[in-house]
Amino acid sequence: MDTAPRTCGPHSSPGMLNADDLRLLRYLARGYDGRRLARELGFSEATVQRRVAGVRERLGARTTIQAVVIALRAHLI
Repeated sequence: MDTAPRTCGPHSSPGMLNADDLRLLRYLARGYDGRRLARELGFSEATVQRRVAGVRERLGARTTIQAVVIALRAHLI
């Protein structure tokens, strides 16, 4: 897995996505919910919610689905 930070793409706010962010987006694209994400990543559900919110913000997305679509269109995941 590539661990270098990537820019978020043309539709995003300034910011970087790290390898953990990309992994989170990949799981979201597979349809994982907060509970399953927490289990897979070893975090609490509250931590997962904060991380998802941070990724959405960095991508300039209002919703989690929009964040996944932006990441897919930008070939980040």
